[in-house]
Amino acid sequence: MPRHIIAASIATLLGLAGIAQAATDFIVMDARGIKLKAGDKIDGDQKLTLLDGQRLTLMAPNGATLKLQGPKDEAPSDELKGGSTADVGGALTAMLASNKTKTALGVTRNAGKKELPEPWLVDVSSEGVTCLLPGEAVKLWRPKAEAEGKLTIAPSDRSWQASRDWSQGSDIMAMPPSVPLHDRATYIFNLDGESKQVTLVAIPVAMNNDLMRLGFMFDKGCIRQTPALENAIRDQSTKPVAQR
Repeated sequence: MPRHIIAASIATLLGLAGIAQAATDFIVMDARGIKLKAGDKIDGDQKLTLLDGQRLTLMAPNGATLKLQGPKDEAPSDELKGGSTADVGGALTAMLASNKTKTALGVTRNAGKKELPEPWLVDVSSEGVTCLLPGEAVKLWRPKAEAEGKLTIAPSDRSWQASRDWSQGSDIMAMPPSVPLHDRATYIFNLDGESKQVTLVAIPVAMNNDLMRLGFMFDKGCIRQTPALENAIRDQSTKPVAQR
């Protein structure tokens, strides 16, 4: 999917969700030369002082990313003031552009593939990066469930191996409990003789809304999952308000 179409889609989602540009907590995605770490929260309305050489990448509550470089002495929310939801789409476009190689590879590799039915599934038939919700059970997915399958899982160094039969008619299966999960680790999934390498990345706990998670997923290259999460945001945004 072209980046400008993805950005327009995100802008529409932001409009549907009614996310205000006024920021509250921003989440640190990357910090250089300053005593902050990925996952930390900072108040977006408080002045932030960055010295020469210090750098921060922050995620706003609406899914936009801010790349700040010192010297700087202002509140992160000031970076978003006066903007519109379209500007957030532009921010995501820039984020994609900075990762265009891995994004383009992910889009090309997954062209024509069946869409994930849920956002938080590990597609064992596609290589790439998959983002996971912290604290949630990991579920595996295969696009074809007509026949019984044999799944083998191993780390990239093949130091161990776990196997499980995949029942006929089932496209979703729980990750075997014997598999040790590590953030940013790469696993080899072999389904019926076909191997795929998937890197699992945990979304920080502090990113507690789907727009922030969507921005994080674009940044990390979890392109396979984004259409399903976009659909979930649309569905949630267009639900009628329950009558009291």
